[in-house]
Amino acid sequence: MTAAPDAASPAGNIDQIRDIIFGAQMRDYEQRFIRLEERLLKASADLRDDLTKRLTALEQFLQKETEALGAELKAEQKARVADVKELGAGHAGAAKASEQRFAKVEDLVARGQRELRGQLLDQSKSLGDELQRRHTEVTTALQKEAASLHAGKTDRTALAAMLADMAKKLAEDGKRQDHAGK
Repeated sequence: MTAAPDAASPAGNIDQIRDIIFGAQMRDYEQRFIRLEERLLKASADLRDDLTKRLTALEQFLQKETEALGAELKAEQKARVADVKELGAGHAGAAKASEQRFAKVEDLVARGQRELRGQLLDQSKSLGDELQRRHTEVTTALQKEAASLHAGKTDRTALAAMLADMAKKLAEDGKRQDHAGK
């Protein structure tokens, strides 16, 4: 009957000892994980905002350039149509030259649009690569931090064995003192 309370008392003491020894460390780990998660969320949000701003600026730039090229094309087309009307029927050769120039202008505009699209694609790829690189950096940092925290963590099995051994030795010392006192 007296063996059961003795067995429960060291277990309670072990829990108290464990909390005293490792409680602050576990709270520190928990705080570090929370701060790490907050930093990662902020970095992700900042990266997303930066990418959104860049894409918006790029879209606006492309829209303005396309509108300017369209206006330029319309103006050129009107000028060529006016030239053709002015030249009249007797100037068929001049009209043909104007059409050729107009075709060249259309080719230039088309080439300009292709170049703009190419630049947009390159910029988009560049931003995508930057986003991927930053994502990889954040992931690597998180993995390093997690590995660091994991490496610093105390093995619970070893700790339990050590504390059980300490409890056993304390119990043996207590028994020896009881026998020595008698």
